[in-house]
Amino acid sequence: MNNQVEEIKSKLDIIDIISEYVTLKQAGGGTYKGLCPFHNEKSPSFMASQNKQIFHCFGCGEGGDVFKFLMKLENIDFKEALKILAKKANVELKFEKEDIIQKTRKELLQEISNLAAQYYNYILTEKEQGKKALEYLKNRGLEEETIVKFKLGYSLNLWNGLYDFLKSKKYNDEDIFLTGLIIKNNSGKYYDRFRGRIMYPIFNISGNIVAFTARQIDNNKDEPKYINSPQTELYDKSSVIFGLNFAKESIRRNDCSIVVEGQMDCISCHQVGSENVVASSGTALTEIHIKTLKRFSNTICFCFDSDLAGQNAAERAIDAALENEINLKVISLENTGYKDPDECIKNDLEKWTNAISEATPYLEYYFNKLHEKINQDSLISSKPKEIKDLITPFLVKLSKINSQIEKNVWIKNLSKITDLDERTLKEELLIIQNKNNKATFTPSKKIEIKKEESKIKEDDPIRKTEEFLISAILVNQNFIEILEKINLDIFEHEDIKSIATNIKACYNNKIDNILEYLFANDSKNSDYISYLTMLGEKFFSDQFFSLKDIKKDIKSNILKLYKNLINKELKQIKRNIEIAEKENNKEEIIKLQNILIDKLNQFKKISSNNN
Repeated sequence: MNNQVEEIKSKLDIIDIISEYVTLKQAGGGTYKGLCPFHNEKSPSFMASQNKQIFHCFGCGEGGDVFKFLMKLENIDFKEALKILAKKANVELKFEKEDIIQKTRKELLQEISNLAAQYYNYILTEKEQGKKALEYLKNRGLEEETIVKFKLGYSLNLWNGLYDFLKSKKYNDEDIFLTGLIIKNNSGKYYDRFRGRIMYPIFNISGNIVAFTARQIDNNKDEPKYINSPQTELYDKSSVIFGLNFAKESIRRNDCSIVVEGQMDCISCHQVGSENVVASSGTALTEIHIKTLKRFSNTICFCFDSDLAGQNAAERAIDAALENEINLKVISLENTGYKDPDECIKNDLEKWTNAISEATPYLEYYFNKLHEKINQDSLISSKPKEIKDLITPFLVKLSKINSQIEKNVWIKNLSKITDLDERTLKEELLIIQNKNNKATFTPSKKIEIKKEESKIKEDDPIRKTEEFLISAILVNQNFIEILEKINLDIFEHEDIKSIATNIKACYNNKIDNILEYLFANDSKNSDYISYLTMLGEKFFSDQFFSLKDIKKDIKSNILKLYKNLINKELKQIKRNIEIAEKENNKEEIIKLQNILIDKLNQFKKISSNNN
């Protein structure tokens, strides 16, 4: 095995491997530098040596050989890294008997997902049942090469088409279930999640299939247009970007990534040569997505649909990118007459090409939009509140950049088109900045919180239970009234009790934005609140959990905490009785014994309910 590892290293250049994930620039003497992919930094402290075939980051301390780099970046074990690098080096692995080990769970799920994609593609391209879907895709302008490249497919309109196929390949129910490809009903039977739909595989950055988006073609209003895979061990929607496996090299060459809204938009772009395009796949871009794109280029151009939903998606994406000092631009289709990139490409490719070349820096784009609005509506006749409502969205965007010079320039420009005093505008901007600093909470912030910020210890199951309850309430405010009905003393950890107390105050005072209130009134726990929110979203986003199941778990955990509280009180009462007995205080002993009997009855009742 060691000989094969050395053979792989000898045939690969660590610079080539790292360059697939990080933009490196030569620093001289066979040394290259770039922004570290393992922590957030503004100036490069990540170095890679071509001579020594190692890397090291002087910012976070990570370092090692090509195997260590891939294991750390892809979050995989040595065996998985060995297989990936052996394939890149064109080395056939030969295992000795003692080296042969069982496939990891992740490898098995990956194998099933890749096989499912082959099955769906076969149905689409070879079977009679897939003809309608194939005609639909061809009518949308997709060529056969594109269908093959993106491994598009079709799921049979059967309850167990894929399930029976995978079972025939000797995969067990649990492993198939964990890929998210099948669903288990209340009677314990399994059936296909995707039925009678066009299948769009979702690849990870290494080119393996981790999930699917399924689109209906019959326009059945009783069913959702799109169905997506749930969160699984393979698929974390907060980190996977559709099309990045195909786009990463082009992004690096063009020093720009283009983010579109839909998967068909992305696929159409690649077909006509715009290969630096990725898609958000209908999910809000997180800071993890932005940081991943930043590895390949510091410039991101957003091009979302021209309807209201698309504009809102652009707003969220830009907000997620601003905090990472990305060079942001907006590709506008408003003057093309087309709704999205796919429609524009199909009807007038030149307009799409021109739209890319005319991409506008995001602040300039919003300023121009504001200027148009002001020209349409005379500010002189407007009321003060109307004026404020008109310019505030631009000031909010302006508040999120760090450069004071840029801020001053835009304030001057804003003053000219509004006839408002610069000082007044600066004061308003300052108010917005202070408000943002006091209580801001976005999906991009909470999703990057690392597991280490959990305060759970291995021997602390009570904190784990308390965290479950709070995380449930933070991501689903329908559960907030639960706190109104329980004694907050069941929370034995003061930091969690503090958060629970503030959530209860939100409920009593009918405050809608709980997170904003928590960040403003419990700032010392802000990172922990972020962690708990991320924890809740990660858990409850799984489609296998129903609200009924979650409520049942919440009730069970509340009873567990009550039981723990009463148990602690019983121990304290017993200690007090021992002290009273030593002091021969008979009156106190009788009093405490009565309290003890009441607590024991409570304990029995709680225990009975909990079983």
